[in-house]
Amino acid sequence: MSDNLSLLINALTVTAGFSLVVERSLEGMKHLLDVAYTRSQDDSGDIRSVISQRRDEVRNLTEAVRQATQGKTPPQPPSIEPALDSLDESEHLQRRRVKVAQAPSLQKEQSAYRLFLSLLAVGAGIVLAELANVHLLTLFLNKPVPHLLDVILTGIVIGGGSHSVHELLRFLTTRRAPTVSLGPTAQPESEPPFPGQGHTPQRALHKHDLWQPIPYRGGVKPETLEHRNLRDSDPNLIVYHHTAMHSNTPFQAVVDEFLVEKKWSTGYHCVIMPDGGIEAFCRWDRCGNHTKGVNTRSLGLAFHGNFHTQFGDSYANHDGRFGLQRPTEVQLDAGARVIALWMHLYGITMDFATSVMPHKSVIEGHTVCPGSNFPHEELRQRIAFYQTAWQNSPSIGEQLRAFAVMPYLGTVTPEVSHG
Repeated sequence: MSDNLSLLINALTVTAGFSLVVERSLEGMKHLLDVAYTRSQDDSGDIRSVISQRRDEVRNLTEAVRQATQGKTPPQPPSIEPALDSLDESEHLQRRRVKVAQAPSLQKEQSAYRLFLSLLAVGAGIVLAELANVHLLTLFLNKPVPHLLDVILTGIVIGGGSHSVHELLRFLTTRRAPTVSLGPTAQPESEPPFPGQGHTPQRALHKHDLWQPIPYRGGVKPETLEHRNLRDSDPNLIVYHHTAMHSNTPFQAVVDEFLVEKKWSTGYHCVIMPDGGIEAFCRWDRCGNHTKGVNTRSLGLAFHGNFHTQFGDSYANHDGRFGLQRPTEVQLDAGARVIALWMHLYGITMDFATSVMPHKSVIEGHTVCPGSNFPHEELRQRIAFYQTAWQNSPSIGEQLRAFAVMPYLGTVTPEVSHG
């Protein structure tokens, strides 16, 4: 099961639980309202009963007088009929006050209160969605959605109670499940396999793809490191990271985070952008600031983006708030070429347990970088492919030797095969 699908199931489970809590709370408040309304209706019924009883008594008295005076000219009973008329009018007005004045007021209050409860339920749903970091719309569409819009829509689903969740589940179960993409540039399994790795569904590389120019002129302001961050010897470790930033932000934002916000002298040695662009940051012959404890003997490469999709982590990208949830194909390819170049330039062995490592493996438990959704095995296969292909190509060997004499590389002893 893919990570995205697992996240979607977890989000629906949390949403259903919150919906049940909100629904039960709302039903409790409605019950209190109904009790109050019933009591007011009972009071109105008692008044009508008293009115009816008094009217019956007056009519019985009138009938008794009529029978007693039967056959005679009935006297005019000024004290009875006017009393009846007066009583009718008085009781009629009282009944009108019950039906016309009091009841509509109670109904309006009841409607307003129920509207208040509904709005309260939606508000509670929005708060719960934000606190629990649940964003259904982003998970369904599998692409970034404005944060506020996603939270509001998720809150409406939660505030709607179990009925809205049931409708959502019915919608999902009665329609064909969508294919969960691992990234906008993921390739179908029917495409040609990656050379040298027949089981890995990646794009095929042609001969002219084996060497592509890698831009490097010392990184960002190399002159500022002329007399600082010096190394005693060549690096023997390559550490790869993710920047944990939004994938749409420019490279300058990465630079500013280190130089301006953290006020460090430098950061990663190289940053790989989602479009495959290679951006040198720190001079490769100087110590960078990227992995505590090993900066003096390592090179740091960062894939731009946030690839940590663990649900429940407030800094994770499980809902796409930081853009791409997985490195693009061209991004992985460019990163593999840079790492393979470093291995050739500095004689670093291809050992993925000790020499080429993710940040989280350097110091166990220190970080989750480069994220739970990073394709480590795919990167390793690409690195191995380039490292082997370059060693067996005389023309690329010449390219590597030409690159090794460029400035800002330090003491370089390239391990280049002549094929």
